This record gives sequence, C-alpha cells and structure tokens, in this order.
Amino acid sequence: MAAITIEEALKKFDRRFYSYHVNQDRLSIFSENVKRYVDMTIKAIHENESEEHLKNITNSFLKAIYSAERYEINTDKRIDSTIKVDGKVQAIIETKKPTNKSEMVTENKINVKALHEILFYYMVETRDVTGSKVKRLLNTEIRRCIITNTQTWVIIDANEIEKVVDGYLEKLFYKYQNHQLIYSNNTDKFYEDTKQYLETIGVNDRLPYIFFTISDYRPVKKMQYLYKVFQKTFLLKDSSRYNESTHVLNDKFYQELLYLMGLKEKSGKSNKTIEIDHTISNSLANQVYSILKNDKEYDEISCIEKTFELVIIWMNRLLFIKLFEGQLITFNGDEKAYHILDSDKIIDFQNLQDLFFEVLGKKERDDNDFIKKFEKIPYLNSSLFERYDIEKQELNINAMKNEMVAKKKNSVVGTKTNTEIPILDYLIAFLNSYSFSSEISKNDTVIAGRDIIDASVLGLIFEKLNGYRDGSFYTPSVITEYMCMKSVEKAVIDHINIEKHWNCKDLFEIKANMGMTLADAKEINRLINEVKICDISVGSGHFLVSALNRIIAIKKQLGVLFKHGKDELLTEYDIDVIDDILSVYDGQGKSFHYDKNNVLSQLVQETLFNEKRTIIENCLFGVDLNSKAVAICQLRLWIELLKNAYYKNEVMETLPNIDINIKSGNSLINKLNFAIGSKIGQGGVELEKNTQKLINQYKKLVYCIIEI
Repeated sequence: MAAITIEEALKKFDRRFYSYHVNQDRLSIFSENVKRYVDMTIKAIHENESEEHLKNITNSFLKAIYSAERYEINTDKRIDSTIKVDGKVQAIIETKKPTNKSEMVTENKINVKALHEILFYYMVETRDVTGSKVKRLLNTEIRRCIITNTQTWVIIDANEIEKVVDGYLEKLFYKYQNHQLIYSNNTDKFYEDTKQYLETIGVNDRLPYIFFTISDYRPVKKMQYLYKVFQKTFLLKDSSRYNESTHVLNDKFYQELLYLMGLKEKSGKSNKTIEIDHTISNSLANQVYSILKNDKEYDEISCIEKTFELVIIWMNRLLFIKLFEGQLITFNGDEKAYHILDSDKIIDFQNLQDLFFEVLGKKERDDNDFIKKFEKIPYLNSSLFERYDIEKQELNINAMKNEMVAKKKNSVVGTKTNTEIPILDYLIAFLNSYSFSSEISKNDTVIAGRDIIDASVLGLIFEKLNGYRDGSFYTPSVITEYMCMKSVEKAVIDHINIEKHWNCKDLFEIKANMGMTLADAKEINRLINEVKICDISVGSGHFLVSALNRIIAIKKQLGVLFKHGKDELLTEYDIDVIDDILSVYDGQGKSFHYDKNNVLSQLVQETLFNEKRTIIENCLFGVDLNSKAVAICQLRLWIELLKNAYYKNEVMETLPNIDINIKSGNSLINKLNFAIGSKIGQGGVELEKNTQKLINQYKKLVYCIIEI
C-alpha cells in the first residue's frame, strides 16, 4: 500500500517544515476556514447538490488560503479545477461526489477513474502531440495532482505522476489525441485501457500518495499538520520555502513581557533600546525604582541601573522555571503536580521568593505546607537560584506588592473581564498562556491553543533585555547554524588530521580513513573532545549552543557516539542539526521522546546528557565584556543540559553545577596593561621587531594611524 499520512509526508518533505510551530493567530484563521468548508460541504451533501456545486465550495476554500493576486483557482478547460501561479498551472484538482464511491481513491486502492482522469489531464497539460511523436512540453510547472470528494483528500507528487505516464501511457495518449485508436473521442475507453496498464505495473503499491480525511485533522492538536499540507511551501513546492522559523521573536509575547516588567522599547537611529516606562503603575520596574529612589535615595543613574539588574534577574528566573516546567510536563504528563508557576500555589511575592530559594535552590527542604506543594519538583543545582549580590545589598522579590495593574491592550490573558488585575496574578496568567516546551509532544502534537516559546526564542529575549542600554544584535539561526557547520567541522577535521597525520578534506574522508574497531571509534571520539571552540564576544551564547549541537551531530555522523557507560555505539537513532536544534529520530523519521520507563529511551537520554556535559566542560569557551551576557550564556548552556535531564528510580537526577568556561573580560587586551595613548607592552621593555611590525600593520589596516 502506497498511501501515507500527512505527518509522514511532511517529515519526508522537510523535517524543518514539519517541526516548526505554526503561529497561533494564523492557525485560528485557517481553522475557521476549515470549519466553514466542512459545514458547507455537509449541507451540500445533505441536499444532494451536484459535483459542480461541491467543486465551487472547494475552490472557495482554497481561494481563502491562496488569496494573493498571483494565484488563480478555477476550472480550466475540462479540468475540474487548477491552481495557477502567475498564469501557470501548478496543481490539478479532480473533484468527486462523496456518494460516487466507485470512482474515488481509497486508502487501499488508487487505480480508479479519478486517477485515470488526473493522468489524462496531466498529459493534456504536459504533452505536445502535434508532431510525429509525443514530446514533453517545455516550461510546464505542475507540482501536485489532487483528488477530493470534499471529505477525503488525495495528494500526489507530479514527479510520481510523470513516472507513471512516461512511456506507454504518453504514447497511448498521443494515439488517442491523433485519432489513431478505434475509440477516438471516447474517454471512457481510454480510461479502461489506462486502468489495465496500471494493473500490470502494480500501481496500487507503486504510486505513493497522501491520503487523509479532513475530519481526522480538525482537532486542535492536529490542525497544524492540515495547515501545513495546504500551504504553498508543501502543496506547490514553493522554491522560496517557508518564511517562518522556529526561532523568531514572538513580538506579542515580548511586548507584553516588557509591559509586565514595566519597560518599553525606544527606537534609536540604528537600533532599539529599552527604558523604564513610568506610566505603568505597580509594574515590577515601577515598584523597584520607587523603593530605590524614595527609600534608599539613590541618584537617577543608580536607580535605573539597579532597577534593570533586579528586574532582569527575576524575569530570567521565571522564564527558566517555565522552561523547566515544560520539560517536567514533557517527561511526566500534564499533571498539576508538575505545574510550578500556578496561581493556586503562588499567591504572593513571598511565595515566589520561597519558590526561588527554599524549593528550587535548596536540596534539603523544610517540611511545611507550602514546600509540600512542590514535592515532585526536583532541586535545581544552579547559581540562578542563589541570591545575587544586588539582592543581598538592596532588595528581594518579596518586597514587591501584589497591587493592581492595568491589562495591556489586546493582552493574551483577555480583556473582556476586569481591566485591572494584581501584578502577580497577571504575570502567572501571562506566562501560562504560552507553551514553553521545546519539542513536539510524544504523540507529535502541540499543546492546543498556545504559541510556543522555546529556549532559542528566550535566548533572543535574554539578548534584547541585556542589551537594554545600547541595543542588541542577534544573529539569525540559519546564519549561526551555517557558521557552526563550517567552522566546527573544519576544527574537528584539522585536529584529527594533525593527531593522526592524515590529510582528509571532509568528514566523509575522515570516516573512510577510520578503522572498523571500537578502539578506533573511541580514539576519534577522544580527539573530538579535545577540540576547543572559543567565542570571543559570546553574547547570549547562541554560537556556543549551536556548536554544542553540531559536535554531537558530527560524532553521530562519524559513527563514534557511544552509549553512556557502555562499549556500544548508538545506532538506533539518527542525529542531525535541524533549524539549529539537535534533532534525534528513528529510521522511520519519528522524533525521539524520553520515556523513563523504556530501557533504550533511558539510555539515549543519559547518553545525550553526558555528551553535552563533556562538551560544555571541555570544548566550549567564551568571553564577553558584559557580565550579564556571560550569565545568560551560562544559563543557556545549562538549559541545553536540562533538555536531556533524566530520571533514576522515579527521581530526577540532580543536575550538576557544571564548570562552564564562560568568563567576563576583554578578550583582546585582557592580559595587557592597556591605556589609551600609551604604548602596548610593559614600561622599559622593547617589543620584538616582528611583533612591532605586526602591530603597525594592524594599526594601518584597522585604525589607519601612525606607526609606533
């Protein structure tokens, strides 16, 4: 049987496209279109409307998706419907009545009249029969052939259709069109000959096609796949690919997050900076600023700097907690016991402070009613949940009052009820309106009705917040992924070549030169672990996170990734970097999901965790002038480790407080006694002539100033 599901087709087409999370607003609009289409078709079927009527309903449904002027959806000669782009046919559609079951494709049978008609129309569009023999028309752009009875849909790749018609059928079509057959002008006879030929080639098993029923994909959790299959990226195989990314900033989330923090963006000449918005009464920044200004009597600059530092620290913790909560729910199911930021558990800012330091930041916890609410929440061995110096010196989050704050216009928590809400309640409701799980769930579904905010998106938000004064510059994932692929692979190849005295040009040659024994694989694994990668302006750590994923993917590509604690290679899963994310999937393309009750799944999770730990501790280094950026980079690497945290004996293993080699400082002149206007080097010590020459060349190239 050649029929496949939408999910299988999307994975085969492009795993990036399959994995990206659809914008919730777009999905809602599409869902309404689907509902309208289904309601209209049900009514038409009940009233026994004609096939022509059903065709028009289907065309209206598609026109709502392809609404731009360059698209035209209508009948075309004898073809029921076509989708034209800039005047060229790119999809052929054959519509059947649901009651006409004998002519409609099923999940087990495709050799029916609907297919015969599609093949005929395809050849009408793609074959020149005016000469002495059949020829393929130039500049035809048909991408898909579609068959539907409005309830069931069949989508066939035009390349597969071409394989079927090439040869015998196109020659038969040539004879038919040139009246060389005894039944010329009788398409039913042509379809009968087509059917017999298709039987001989075993078309039911040979021709792959997507088969689905719209009603099966109407539940919210599966609607995203229906959305994707009707998008131009898939349906028309648009060469520009999809313009959505898993890691773009969700501006609605970001703007409301700023609002709750009491901040706002301000446009500058070349970028955007962030400042305190004093018009938002009782926001976090508003309360902190008032305490520092009125109670502690700091000057204006100190008030602003300290306000930003405190509010960002608190928000970093809250966002990390949501990521952690998302992982716990992914591992254990959506049970209330694994919900951390819950308005039933956190009722005031003292509770929030206790959550930080008495629950998440304390291994041996006290025994009281509040702590018991979090008995299934593991201890987090992270400095993020230790008091920062500024908290010790100035104030903690329990100094905040749960006062009323006005809801932001078009707030995600809704504005139909109260226009004001206590700030803590607002903050929790806001964060709980989004899904912070970085993966599609175990059943390849997403949490219904909520946009996804993953670790990569939070990295972008962290970067923007920490660059509040001067603005921030974030490298898109596609660029970082490409840079890492090129630079990390080169670093690995160069190091192995040096140590093994090889002259390999790429990873394929490395693999070809390797021996076949486990000892050979262990040696290459060891050499990869010796590679050092340093980002001298590390920012939020985006490049190092990409490098971490790339190194693991390289190990798998070379066949040197060992199962943790075993002399056995990991062969059950493939690993690749897709959309700047480490993707693990089996031979059928199904994504890996950690199941603590499955032996292999447990071992894979432990392997990924310990590989990441080894690489973070031994291979990744970073420096940045901004100490806050360093803290965020450390946090992001720790989050990558968190993704593969695992359970043992029903208890999550405590995450190690790993030694992360990310430091604050000036990577260019940190070891020099440098002062503007002074010579480079120690006083009384002359530089070597070669060193002096290099410095002069550097100055000429970069600064264009006189020689020293």
